[in-house]
Amino acid sequence: MDFSQLNSLKFDFLSTNSSLPSLPSTLLDALIPGYGIFSQVIFRLLGFDIGLLVSGCLVVIGLSKGGQYFYSPAYGLFASYFMSSVQIEDDDQLFRQVVEWIAEQNMARVSRDLMAVTKWVSAYDDSDEEQNTKDEDVLDESGIFNYEKWASNIPPRCVGRSTEPIKELLNHIKKWTLTKEHKMTSVYRPAPKKDRRDCAWDRQSCRPSRPMSTVSLDQEQKAKIVMDMNEYLHPSSARWYAARGIPYRGGYLFCGPPGTGKTSLSFALAGIFGLDIYCISLMEVGLTESDLNKLFTTLPRRCIVLLEDIDSAGLRRTDDSLVAVDATDASSEGTPSEDGVKVDVTPKLPGGALHTRGIKSLISLSGLLNTIDGAASHEGRVLIMTTNHPEKLDPALIRPGRVDLQVQFTLATRSQTRDIYKRMYSTASETLKPAAPSKLSRPSTPTSKQPNLSSAREDEEFLELLTREPQYDAVDLKQLGNMAEEFASKIPEGTFSPAEIQGFLLTRKKEPIRALAEVEEWRDGELKRRREKGRA
Repeated sequence: MDFSQLNSLKFDFLSTNSSLPSLPSTLLDALIPGYGIFSQVIFRLLGFDIGLLVSGCLVVIGLSKGGQYFYSPAYGLFASYFMSSVQIEDDDQLFRQVVEWIAEQNMARVSRDLMAVTKWVSAYDDSDEEQNTKDEDVLDESGIFNYEKWASNIPPRCVGRSTEPIKELLNHIKKWTLTKEHKMTSVYRPAPKKDRRDCAWDRQSCRPSRPMSTVSLDQEQKAKIVMDMNEYLHPSSARWYAARGIPYRGGYLFCGPPGTGKTSLSFALAGIFGLDIYCISLMEVGLTESDLNKLFTTLPRRCIVLLEDIDSAGLRRTDDSLVAVDATDASSEGTPSEDGVKVDVTPKLPGGALHTRGIKSLISLSGLLNTIDGAASHEGRVLIMTTNHPEKLDPALIRPGRVDLQVQFTLATRSQTRDIYKRMYSTASETLKPAAPSKLSRPSTPTSKQPNLSSAREDEEFLELLTREPQYDAVDLKQLGNMAEEFASKIPEGTFSPAEIQGFLLTRKKEPIRALAEVEEWRDGELKRRREKGRA
């Protein structure tokens, strides 16, 4: 381009004559410094008036900015008068269900604005069949549903002056949740005090429901408690209790040595009746009577409340305080609880002071009793208390009306041992197949450049052990029954808990022949260890 020709050009900066409609040149020149010279050069050289293009761009920008300015108030007016909404607070159980349903719909699949997260895959993620479809964190951030774990509520909205479409959506989500979790048991525990606010409970896990057949307990006892709880939970029972002026409450006491299946039976009952479990430990640090009362107040109508190791709280009738001590200060009278803690009552020091070497219990016996069945307590829930030492409990805690049925758990009998062995190695419900051998890379063959040949040889032998295919014992049902009888005959009755026997079998979970061959050695070793511990 020859710039010397610019001198021959005659610029008319104030000319507004153009064959194309556009904004006045003076206005464009005021908005865009240097526009006049630039437009004249383009027009003389190319014969094209850029005024139309620039004017169009300015109009689009102006309309965009104006639209952004008026959109919020206009949308607010439209939402106020022509839309309906339902607020779902984050402390409501429906909040979690809605979020999971949104994640299940993959709303972010076609979005251009996503949030990338690392997904940790577990053995089961609420459902074994839906591991690859759940991801709460990947949601559409520009839609009506906005969930980044910061929002305190979810406001689903619909066009119209009726909330009926939203109610139908929420009913659909509830049905979807029930279908997804019909074989699962949700476990709740008290939320941390700093995060509690209005939400007293925190959903800790959702585990597969435990079959009643896996509980090591006499069949008659299992049938008795299932029938009793079924009658209590029947819809007509509430009216029956109310007509006779009897509080509609159900209480059960599971007592026995540690590892005998008290907690397992609680989870099995929850699975049978489709109830959630709410676990409370009276030894939780900082748990006061007001906190306990709030926890019971926020319980749903139908649920199981599990008070584990009620004896560990050291509840006794004292003047005004109760204290539980750690296992190191407790007497050798009782065996450790299932949580590994022994507890006892610490007497007061002269002057009413408390002994400071133990852990102070902030819940009194009277406070617990008022929470369980006081005038303000709710009805309809099932209370299950477990204890290793029922003799340590105050009679007022387990009197009729508070505890309707006591279930005594014992150490493993011969029939229980036989059933545990058969259940461990039975293939009726699932066929055990050897896992695919690990594809571990082997080290290169040692050469002269490798100075430590013995170390390389040891690594080679170690990899041989890792890559060796497991050998499973194949036994039929008849042979398994005979082996179970022989196994049970080698375990003395009333000596080992079902948990101890199951722990031994778990280390040989696919080798019934090996377990039968080594049970006597394990039995003698355990008995010897107990005798030595007793002498110590």
